[in-house]
Amino acid sequence: MPGESLSYGPDGNSAPLAVRIEELLDDITAAASEDFYGASRGVEGLVAIDWADGTVLTRDQLERARGGRQR
Repeated sequence: MPGESLSYGPDGNSAPLAVRIEELLDDITAAASEDFYGASRGVEGLVAIDWADGTVLTRDQLERARGGRQR
């Protein structure tokens, strides 16, 4: 995420990335909020996995991970 000096994945704090993903699922044109926590456990769990480079998660996978929860 441009402008943010955060790390993600197994060795970093994946919560802010999970929040951004959920914001984009709700509104692809939304500006990033100042929130760093509050995403669903499912999405936080997905972004904490050490995925192989180039892995693509579908919108359906992300929606299922968050359990259809709307912010």
